[in-house]
Amino acid sequence: MRSLHDLPDHELDVALEELGDFLAYPPAPDLSRRVVARVRGDRRSAGWRRWAYAAAFVAFVLAASLVASPALRHAVADWLGLPGISIRVDDDGPAPRDDARLALGRQVTLARARDLADFAVLSPPGALERPDRVHFAPDPPGGQVSFVYRAGPGLPEAESSGIGLLLTEFRGDFHRELIGKIVPPDANFRSLEVNGGRGYWIGGRPHSFLYIDDRGQVREESVRFADNVLLWEQGGLTLRLESALTLPQALDIARFVKER
Repeated sequence: MRSLHDLPDHELDVALEELGDFLAYPPAPDLSRRVVARVRGDRRSAGWRRWAYAAAFVAFVLAASLVASPALRHAVADWLGLPGISIRVDDDGPAPRDDARLALGRQVTLARARDLADFAVLSPPGALERPDRVHFAPDPPGGQVSFVYRAGPGLPEAESSGIGLLLTEFRGDFHRELIGKIVPPDANFRSLEVNGGRGYWIGGRPHSFLYIDDRGQVREESVRFADNVLLWEQGGLTLRLESALTLPQALDIARFVKER
């Protein structure tokens, strides 16, 4: 018997066809159902992708609208009210009254603040020499020391923070160009001299100001705790006095701030 390898092509075709009648093999599967299911799945995936793209576009437009429209922000906040979820809309409103949210750093003693700060800490005169609370923050470089005073006689309560006065000091300086660029147009902005250094009076609750830290980096500092702010440079430090006081009253305090 000749092997299949020895057969010529025309005889090999006949032999293979006859051999097929004697071989047992499973029936061919019904591929039509698989093809239809796959096509439907692809359509669903495509539809889902189209829906996702549309949703992303709507979210983008909505986000842009929220930025532009305070009224729409409030409307969306009401619409998105879900059980167990609190949505708060903050349009640069009053700052929270607790120390943690004021972002002043940890509360320390005055002596400890002087040890931690990389500069000679300055303090106000008279009754203000002993603040109600002292805070220290390691940032900006060199540290930041803040004196917090409760509202009382001679220190009206600042509507936005509930405190009477906040005095903050850190290493750094500033320039009129940096401050003037971000002061709101309706703010009362004045340049003046305080204790022989540059100073600025900003009334009308500015949002922030720019300054140059001890390493030469431009930094942004928020001002949200009081209506009126007096900024000045003294001994290589930037001092910030925030309160509801008038300019003459703030200057009366600032002129006597020194190392004690």
